[in-house]
Amino acid sequence: MSRCWFPASPNWYLSKATDVNDEGIFAFSAKKLIFLLDVTQQPPVDRGCIAGHMERVTTVALGAGLKPVLASGGDEHRVCLWDTELRTLVGEHSLHQAAVTCVLIPSIPGNPLVISADDRGFIISWRVGQAGQGDVHSKHCPDAKPITCLSSCPHRPTILAVGYRAGLVLVLDLQARAVVVARLQGHEDDLQSIAWRPYPGESFQDVKVEPKACSGMGDGALLATGSRDRTVRLWSLSKEKCIVTLKLPFLKRRGKPVNQEASSFQRERIWTSVYWCRSSPTTLISSSFGGELLQWDISADDKFTSTILGGAAADGQHHTRVVFGLVGFQNQSGRELLLSTSMDRDIRCWDLLTPACLWTLPSLGGFVYALTISPVDPGSLAVGVGDCTVRVWDTLAPLDALCVRSLWQGIRSKVTALAWHPNREGCLAFGTDDGKVGIYDVVSNRTPRISNTYHKRTVYSLTWGPALHLDSTGDSQWIALYSCGGDGVVIMHNSQRLKSDGINLNNLIQDACGLKQKFALRSEVSWKPDGKAVALGNEDGSIEVYRVPNLCLVCVIQQHHKLVNALRWHPPLPPGQSETLQSQLLSGMLASGSNNAVIYVHSLHDILSQEGKQDEAMVLVEPYCSLSGHTSRITGLDWSPHQPGILASCSYDGSAQVWDVCSRKPLYNYRGHVGRLLAIAWSHTDPDSVWTGGDDCSLHCWHPTRQEHTKPPKGKKGVELERKKVGSSKGKAHLASLHERPETQSPLPEGVEHNWREPANGSEGGNADAPSRAAEKKDVTSAPTSESANFQPQSQPRPEMDKRKHDADGWRKRRKPRSNLHLTVLQEQRNVDLQEDCTVLAQMLYNEAGSSTTAQSTSGNCIRHGLFVDHDMAQSMIQQEGSSLILNGHHEEHHQLAVWHGDLLKTIQEAADSNQMTDTLISLAPMVGYRVWVRAAELYVQQLCAQDQPTKAATYLLALHRVHEAIGILRTNRLYREALAVARLRLLPSDPCIGELLTEWALSLEKGGHHLLAAKCYLSCGAPYDAAVAISRKGDVPALQAASRVASITGLGELAAAFALRCAHEMVNRNDWSGAQAALKPHDGLKEHALVFCTQELLHHYLSQTGVLGMSNFEDDTQWNPWVETVSNSYLLDALIDVFRHHLGVEDLNIEQKQKLYSQLAVSSQASASLMMRTQMACAARELASAALTQTLNLWEEACRTLGDLLCELQEARDFAFAQAVAQLIVPSGKTTLLQLRMKTSSTALSTLEAFYYRGVLFTLWWDLARSKNLSVTEVCTSMQHGVVENGPMENGEIKANPEMEGYTNDALQKLFDEGCQTLLVEERAEFQALQCKQSLIQERITTVSASVDKLSKSEPVMSDSTKRDICSSRKTAGDVYCVGETELIPEDQNLEEQEQNTNKCSKNHEGGGGHEFSNLVSEELDPEMNVPVMAENTSDGTGGVECTEIGEEQLEECSAGDRVAVHESAADGCDLLDDLSKLREELADIQPQLDRMSADLKGPFPPVAESCLLLLHIWLLMPSSQAPTHVIKLLRLGDRFASEPPFRLAWSNLRSSSLLHSANGDVFAPRSSTE
Repeated sequence: MSRCWFPASPNWYLSKATDVNDEGIFAFSAKKLIFLLDVTQQPPVDRGCIAGHMERVTTVALGAGLKPVLASGGDEHRVCLWDTELRTLVGEHSLHQAAVTCVLIPSIPGNPLVISADDRGFIISWRVGQAGQGDVHSKHCPDAKPITCLSSCPHRPTILAVGYRAGLVLVLDLQARAVVVARLQGHEDDLQSIAWRPYPGESFQDVKVEPKACSGMGDGALLATGSRDRTVRLWSLSKEKCIVTLKLPFLKRRGKPVNQEASSFQRERIWTSVYWCRSSPTTLISSSFGGELLQWDISADDKFTSTILGGAAADGQHHTRVVFGLVGFQNQSGRELLLSTSMDRDIRCWDLLTPACLWTLPSLGGFVYALTISPVDPGSLAVGVGDCTVRVWDTLAPLDALCVRSLWQGIRSKVTALAWHPNREGCLAFGTDDGKVGIYDVVSNRTPRISNTYHKRTVYSLTWGPALHLDSTGDSQWIALYSCGGDGVVIMHNSQRLKSDGINLNNLIQDACGLKQKFALRSEVSWKPDGKAVALGNEDGSIEVYRVPNLCLVCVIQQHHKLVNALRWHPPLPPGQSETLQSQLLSGMLASGSNNAVIYVHSLHDILSQEGKQDEAMVLVEPYCSLSGHTSRITGLDWSPHQPGILASCSYDGSAQVWDVCSRKPLYNYRGHVGRLLAIAWSHTDPDSVWTGGDDCSLHCWHPTRQEHTKPPKGKKGVELERKKVGSSKGKAHLASLHERPETQSPLPEGVEHNWREPANGSEGGNADAPSRAAEKKDVTSAPTSESANFQPQSQPRPEMDKRKHDADGWRKRRKPRSNLHLTVLQEQRNVDLQEDCTVLAQMLYNEAGSSTTAQSTSGNCIRHGLFVDHDMAQSMIQQEGSSLILNGHHEEHHQLAVWHGDLLKTIQEAADSNQMTDTLISLAPMVGYRVWVRAAELYVQQLCAQDQPTKAATYLLALHRVHEAIGILRTNRLYREALAVARLRLLPSDPCIGELLTEWALSLEKGGHHLLAAKCYLSCGAPYDAAVAISRKGDVPALQAASRVASITGLGELAAAFALRCAHEMVNRNDWSGAQAALKPHDGLKEHALVFCTQELLHHYLSQTGVLGMSNFEDDTQWNPWVETVSNSYLLDALIDVFRHHLGVEDLNIEQKQKLYSQLAVSSQASASLMMRTQMACAARELASAALTQTLNLWEEACRTLGDLLCELQEARDFAFAQAVAQLIVPSGKTTLLQLRMKTSSTALSTLEAFYYRGVLFTLWWDLARSKNLSVTEVCTSMQHGVVENGPMENGEIKANPEMEGYTNDALQKLFDEGCQTLLVEERAEFQALQCKQSLIQERITTVSASVDKLSKSEPVMSDSTKRDICSSRKTAGDVYCVGETELIPEDQNLEEQEQNTNKCSKNHEGGGGHEFSNLVSEELDPEMNVPVMAENTSDGTGGVECTEIGEEQLEECSAGDRVAVHESAADGCDLLDDLSKLREELADIQPQLDRMSADLKGPFPPVAESCLLLLHIWLLMPSSQAPTHVIKLLRLGDRFASEPPFRLAWSNLRSSSLLHSANGDVFAPRSSTE
């Protein structure tokens, strides 16, 4: 009927998450489910799934013998016993108070014995009773530490090995009330696995040894344990010690060695599993670091070796990540099989005899979100899983039925959508939960290509379709990828170039149809197979169908009322089938499913067959057919590719349905999943196979024709209702049915889907057996059997199980209250002879020898007759009842019995000692006394704090009038809101605790990002400054406005102004000029910023009209102030003065206030090449505002200085276009404006303004002339690479066309050239700049020489200046040594490299004379008399040298000339450097007074004269006139003055020697060329 091919992945980091029995049934826990597999077949076959736990299942254990039972435990503190054949619940208990970590069913005859352990160290033995008998429980705690693993001895099942998290191993004897038989210590970290040797004895050669300890174990036993400390230890129970320690080796994998030292993160991922082979007792299997299984040979003493299981033949068959579970069994043929589970989500089966891996079963670690089958390769099934992988399964592989590839590279989120390319083999598109869209080439191993366009939310749908626009090559035939995400957008991706931006399909529709309305949010997209139409599903339930290529809307389907989840067009007819009227009708069918659980099918063949463009789109409100039956949202649809008109659907109700659309009937229903279904796909190779997947993390393949149901389950409102009802079913069959099961009883279907399936007779809806089920439930509830009464007190009821059903009249059915005397009720319900019981009671009451009889009867009959005899027997009965209630975990009922008994004080003491205090016990404590109640409440508070119930603990402290302690508990647990409520209600307003609480809460809120709530706390505790700062943390305009208002209200004027200024800056960044002025207006101290923003606004407005800013739609989203339009036709400075006076209140200020305002504006920001346009404009606005304000004060000299500095800064910022545009605004009429300014002032500042203005004009002229000559930039200006200008009107290396150049005349050019030369070529400025260059050069040389001196002083000992001069003079008198001394001068224009060459002539002339490096010849000792370094033995030249230890004047004369040079070479170099340094300093001191005098006379910046000479010479070369202007001689003379400057030298020399220069006018340049 069905088969689960890919189950959910086994849970990680658990020691008992897997188990296998001798019949080959393999069980493992996966999240909240338990899967059963028959591993005797290859590949394995699933045997159903068990669901019933509400939280993660942590451990499973299969029972041995004839009883097919399975025990499980989980994080919900519950232990369950299941029938593995019926998959129903047999029994359960909730005695644990912590997460259950291990369960075990030892091979003990009789009823199943379930042993469970938890995180608190408790071990509970649960013997399940038969019919008519109760369950038996026993609770032990050998050590209060978390238990990690359990294992029972195979040859004596009552011996139990317990592993603890701290590395301890205890061996217990269950027959002796869990007495500790052995205590094994040696591991340094957590225990992770335990394995007993399958045969008795402790010798590896099977030699018997004398047992010393461990009574009853015969020859003793061996035990193997694996720990996180990376060791496997073998223990001897007779000796109670470790006899062998096996350290896991570090294996090389893929050619890379493993790091010998594991990090803390790697240690957390280490897991050591151990398995002892049954067929070979001397072979031990363990896991390793990388996933390989190790085989240990322990047959030889002290030579325990390990090999990889399978050796080289098993290469590639091992796991790739950590192995968690190792379990084994022997099959019917006697071969031992080993099953392993790993973090790589594979389950592998190994034959230990070969050894080799028999099969590998992939598992899924997340929900199955998408299923798709390749149209090119029908056997390739792609599965999109929530574990961030795509599984591609070759279902037609001949050799391996589970040939699966896992694709994970480039995927870092859940895979929610898949789509195969319709024509290209192996091309698979995927979409993820984080909005990513990519394409995998499955054939190759390359990483996927990721689209450059992301969705903002999850990708829900992918489909391939024709491109709706031409690409860059003009090709419209390529197939595009369309994706639809949770953001409501459908994006078309270019599959050939995914790096290009995707196109919103709504934009294409608007452009094609000329629409402007807003579309609904898209939820689904589907292309018609022939590519002629596309359907779009929307969140409002409507469906739009567009005809391509013109994207004309042909119809709108308004049938659904909720979000559309699935759209599917009917596929083309199979090949060879003739076309009929019905086939034409089917070809246009569109099936749709939404959240309203109804499937609608519309026939659109007639609408799509209409030619031409329709005037209006049709609105369809009636479907072709509606398919009802599902009870929850539709998640997937798929048409059968084999039979026309057959549709498959899946739903949240947990079932999949097959429909016949033509006959409008349901055909088959599948209910094999445990959870919601999310994806469905019809097999392309088998007409009777359908694939489905859902949130049970499994993939099923089922056959529709073999299903027993035809309709979806009725009356189910989703899978959540089913999960709630799973626990209440609890297996009505008794354990006796395990021994004797009637043949007439029909087995329930597989898994827990029995709640969804119908009875075996096939009746739909389950009406046939409804009375029998009701009768069964009535019998169970009204007259409980001994088993039901037995199980009832053991399990704590869950909320979903206590819901009462209503009868027909609406009244609740009353249930008989449950008695607190459970043992008494149980004895009464047993099948005993009541007549005999009355006889015994009569003898006890009326026997003459009553005392002895009563004493004998008390021990055995107090439970049955305690209420009918006397006080003593009743008291004994209550004590036994109380003990039973405590053992079963019913403490509340035990406390009630204590009140009946009257011994409440003892009960309180016992509850306090065991941390079992309850509210009822505290409420009864005043019966004993006030002090007892206070003490009980204090103990209960401590218990509640340990149980993480601080609110309740604080309530009891308030009852004790301990307000501050209650607030302290709430503060400690970060419950500041509750603590503040208590403080406000119970403390005085002046109590400092309130302020401390508010401050602490505010700090915590700020760390969490809740700034507004933190501000409320600061305001409440009297910290308005912190409140305003907290509000401003967000940094947006509303937050800054609120922060400014709060600061202003609380009297923090300066802070309010600061926030208002930040708010204004944010508004300026958003082009909200009016809002910026409104934010600054309430603050008088921000007047200068208002002037700057006003100037910047007008500057934006003026420049936006020229196009310099590059904003074509600048005014569309800009909010101007009203004064912009009134002054738009005025000059910029005049407009600024007018706005300052009439709109910003400058006219109302007196002289002193204006001067103060000007001083505040004096601080300006210098623009640089790295600044953005907005920052440069802000700097320009500040300077312009300052200039305008000085004009209102009639300070024209200061205004000119400010404007000149502004042009200088802008031109130095290397953005000439912006600088020239600002210059045109400052000097709108050119020379006329400058003449008007000269009439008002004649200061040096005006010359600066004129110079920078003409510099910009001449640059513009230069570019215009270059354009007229059709020359490139490199041909015109070779100096461009040296920094003359970096940003001009250029395009692709050519000068942009300037139509204004056509208006120039020769006279105008000549006049402009002369004006530029007159303004820029100033003798005083040239002389001043030349001195500055010389000063800079001298300073650079001083720096270089100083560095050389420092370097030399570090390498040689200290010598006096006189000694160095003596050495230098002796070096000069040697005769054959050339040295540059004081008499030789280095030319000024000589570069540094030439100077260094001349300085080192001495050393170069003596390279072959035995000279040595100074550092190699001089030792660390000095001669005390001459302070000359002592020479060491010279053997480096191979000539033997002269051996001397001390050098004086006599010895120095006896040395050869070459040796003297070698000794004193470095010292003489040091003397030369010192002389050069002193000369440079003197030269710098000579020119400094002249520089100071000229700097005082020539104030303000000025364009570099050298650069101006170069610029003017370029212009003259490009001018059409052949006559030499009058200023050319002056130009050349000033240019030659700077010809030696490194930045200027190359450009000037190239220009002077160019052919253009000589061909233009050779007479002018003849003197220069002849001189050269």
